[in-house]
Amino acid sequence: MLFTSSLVNHVSTWYPEKEHSMFTYWFLKGLQGNADGNGDKKITVAEMANYLKDNVPYEARKQHGVEQTPQTDGNPSDVLVVLK
Repeated sequence: MLFTSSLVNHVSTWYPEKEHSMFTYWFLKGLQGNADGNGDKKITVAEMANYLKDNVPYEARKQHGVEQTPQTDGNPSDVLVVLK
């Protein structure tokens, strides 16, 4: 599986308030459980991809006025994290 912070023709931005890149901030929040869309305590590639696409572009536009769309490649049903 592969996660990238943006399309090749977009700019990856920084989230100054959180002291991370925009992508890293939302990826870590997703791993903490926020990306678990169906509440089954497992975060799949598809759930993480959806979570990132819901949050990163919005915040990049809001904070910096630029387009940043994360990309994902991998089996959508693969499990990234099992939450406790």
